[in-house]
Amino acid sequence: MVEGKDVKKSTRKDAKKDNKKSPEADKSKSKTGADKKPKVKTRMLNNTSLIAPVATEKAVLMVDTQNTLVFYVNRNARKEKIKKDVEELLNVKVDDVRTTITMSGKKKAYVKINEEYLASDLAGKLGMM
Repeated sequence: MVEGKDVKKSTRKDAKKDNKKSPEADKSKSKTGADKKPKVKTRMLNNTSLIAPVATEKAVLMVDTQNTLVFYVNRNARKEKIKKDVEELLNVKVDDVRTTITMSGKKKAYVKINEEYLASDLAGKLGMM
Protein backbone atom coordinates (compact mmCIF):
# COMPACT_ATOMS: atom_id res chain seq x y z
CA MET A 1 0.00 0.00 0.00
CA VAL A 2 0.96 3.59 -0.48
CA GLU A 3 2.00 5.29 2.73
CA GLY A 4 0.33 8.50 3.80
CA LYS A 5 -2.86 7.96 1.82
CA ASP A 6 -5.94 6.35 3.18
CA VAL A 7 -7.39 4.00 0.64
CA LYS A 8 -11.04 3.29 1.20
CA LYS A 9 -12.08 -0.23 0.47
CA SER A 10 -15.30 -0.26 -1.55
CA THR A 11 -18.19 -2.16 -0.11
CA ARG A 12 -21.25 -3.69 -1.60
CA LYS A 13 -23.40 -0.85 -0.24
CA ASP A 14 -21.22 1.72 -2.00
CA ALA A 15 -21.64 -0.10 -5.30
CA LYS A 16 -25.42 -0.11 -4.90
CA LYS A 17 -25.44 3.64 -4.23
CA ASP A 18 -23.48 4.28 -7.40
CA ASN A 19 -25.86 2.19 -9.51
CA LYS A 20 -29.01 4.00 -8.38
CA LYS A 21 -30.67 6.13 -11.05
CA SER A 22 -31.65 9.73 -10.64
CA PRO A 23 -35.35 10.52 -10.08
CA GLU A 24 -35.44 12.41 -13.41
CA ALA A 25 -34.57 9.22 -15.30
CA ASP A 26 -37.49 7.37 -13.68
CA LYS A 27 -39.98 10.06 -14.72
CA SER A 28 -39.06 9.77 -18.39
CA LYS A 29 -40.12 6.12 -18.60
CA SER A 30 -43.77 5.28 -18.96
CA LYS A 31 -45.26 3.02 -16.34
CA THR A 32 -47.58 1.28 -18.81
CA GLY A 33 -44.78 -0.14 -20.94
CA ALA A 34 -46.21 1.48 -24.07
CA ASP A 35 -42.74 2.49 -25.21
CA LYS A 36 -41.67 -1.16 -25.51
CA LYS A 37 -41.68 -2.79 -28.93
CA PRO A 38 -43.84 -5.89 -29.40
CA LYS A 39 -41.99 -9.20 -29.59
CA VAL A 40 -43.99 -10.43 -32.56
CA LYS A 41 -44.48 -8.34 -35.68
CA THR A 42 -48.14 -7.99 -36.48
CA ARG A 43 -49.50 -8.25 -39.98
CA MET A 44 -53.08 -7.47 -39.00
CA LEU A 45 -54.58 -4.40 -37.39
CA ASN A 46 -52.85 -3.37 -34.18
CA ASN A 47 -56.07 -3.02 -32.17
CA THR A 48 -57.17 -6.63 -32.75
CA SER A 49 -56.23 -9.84 -31.02
CA LEU A 50 -55.16 -11.36 -34.36
CA ILE A 51 -51.44 -11.49 -35.12
CA ALA A 52 -51.14 -13.30 -38.45
CA PRO A 53 -52.83 -15.99 -40.54
CA VAL A 54 -51.24 -19.42 -40.52
CA ALA A 55 -50.38 -20.69 -44.02
CA THR A 56 -49.12 -24.20 -43.33
CA GLU A 57 -50.18 -27.22 -45.35
CA LYS A 58 -52.56 -28.31 -42.60
CA ALA A 59 -54.14 -24.87 -42.37
CA VAL A 60 -54.69 -24.64 -46.13
CA LEU A 61 -56.26 -28.12 -46.09
CA MET A 62 -58.63 -26.98 -43.33
CA VAL A 63 -59.62 -23.97 -45.44
CA ASP A 64 -60.72 -26.28 -48.27
CA THR A 65 -62.27 -29.15 -46.32
CA GLN A 66 -63.70 -27.59 -43.14
CA ASN A 67 -64.24 -23.92 -44.10
CA THR A 68 -61.89 -22.95 -41.27
CA LEU A 69 -59.23 -20.24 -41.05
CA VAL A 70 -56.25 -20.51 -38.70
CA PHE A 71 -54.65 -17.48 -37.03
CA TYR A 72 -51.88 -16.79 -34.56
CA VAL A 73 -53.53 -14.70 -31.87
CA ASN A 74 -52.52 -12.76 -28.81
CA ARG A 75 -51.84 -15.09 -25.89
CA ASN A 76 -54.31 -13.20 -23.68
CA ALA A 77 -57.13 -13.23 -26.26
CA ARG A 78 -60.40 -14.90 -25.34
CA LYS A 79 -62.55 -16.82 -27.83
CA GLU A 80 -65.27 -14.14 -27.79
CA LYS A 81 -62.73 -11.42 -28.64
CA ILE A 82 -61.21 -13.50 -31.45
CA LYS A 83 -64.67 -14.15 -32.90
CA LYS A 84 -65.58 -10.46 -32.76
CA ASP A 85 -62.28 -9.39 -34.36
CA VAL A 86 -62.58 -11.86 -37.26
CA GLU A 87 -66.20 -10.85 -37.89
CA GLU A 88 -65.30 -7.15 -37.95
CA LEU A 89 -62.11 -7.54 -39.99
CA LEU A 90 -63.43 -9.88 -42.68
CA ASN A 91 -67.17 -8.99 -42.58
CA VAL A 92 -68.23 -12.61 -42.13
CA LYS A 93 -70.22 -14.65 -39.64
CA VAL A 94 -68.19 -16.99 -37.41
CA ASP A 95 -69.71 -20.26 -36.19
CA ASP A 96 -67.04 -21.54 -33.79
CA VAL A 97 -63.60 -20.71 -32.40
CA ARG A 98 -61.20 -23.30 -31.01
CA THR A 99 -57.83 -22.35 -29.54
CA THR A 100 -54.62 -24.16 -28.71
CA ILE A 101 -51.22 -23.19 -27.41
CA THR A 102 -48.31 -24.61 -29.39
CA MET A 103 -45.12 -26.11 -28.00
CA SER A 104 -43.30 -22.88 -28.88
CA GLY A 105 -45.73 -20.91 -26.71
CA LYS A 106 -47.77 -19.29 -29.48
CA LYS A 107 -51.55 -19.36 -29.39
CA LYS A 108 -53.47 -20.53 -32.48
CA ALA A 109 -57.15 -19.99 -33.15
CA TYR A 110 -59.13 -22.24 -35.49
CA VAL A 111 -62.03 -20.09 -36.71
CA LYS A 112 -64.94 -21.92 -38.39
CA ILE A 113 -66.63 -19.64 -40.91
CA ASN A 114 -70.38 -19.84 -41.55
CA GLU A 115 -71.50 -21.81 -44.62
CA GLU A 116 -72.72 -18.59 -46.30
CA TYR A 117 -69.09 -17.56 -46.84
CA LEU A 118 -66.18 -19.43 -48.41
CA ALA A 119 -63.02 -19.59 -46.34
CA SER A 120 -61.00 -20.03 -49.55
CA ASP A 121 -62.08 -16.57 -50.75
CA LEU A 122 -61.12 -15.06 -47.40
CA ALA A 123 -57.79 -16.92 -47.42
CA GLY A 124 -57.05 -15.37 -50.80
CA LYS A 125 -57.72 -11.88 -49.38
CA LEU A 126 -55.38 -12.62 -46.47
CA GLY A 127 -52.61 -13.87 -48.75
CA MET A 128 -52.65 -17.47 -47.52
CA MET A 129 -53.28 -19.00 -50.93
